[in-house]
Amino acid sequence: MNLKGLILGVIFILSITIISSVSSQGQSPAVKEGEKLFEKMLCYECHTIAGVGYAVGPLLDGFVKDKIKKEGEKKYKEWLKKFLTNPPKTKPGTPKPLLKKVPNAEEFDKIFEFLKSV
Repeated sequence: MNLKGLILGVIFILSITIISSVSSQGQSPAVKEGEKLFEKMLCYECHTIAGVGYAVGPLLDGFVKDKIKKEGEKKYKEWLKKFLTNPPKTKPGTPKPLLKKVPNAEEFDKIFEFLKSV
């Protein structure tokens, strides 16, 4: 690994840590846990929230809130769960995400609560 890559990696990890500690104040336990799972499952490798992460996939600031307004929470939540299981099948042309694993139902619910909060 070159020095530039190492420095960028350290900056990325520090920025996530700072954002996490600031943004988690006053949040419900489900939202806090969802934020941790979002980070643990490498979602920031493709998505950006509050300027943290990489913009390969959609920027997620307000994204889920907008989808819920347009489609309804239940419908969008079901679609997103299906999408995370097999993105290319659900939305052709979408690359497979770098997920360590597909979240189970409890993990998904927590991640969804976190995404609703941003």
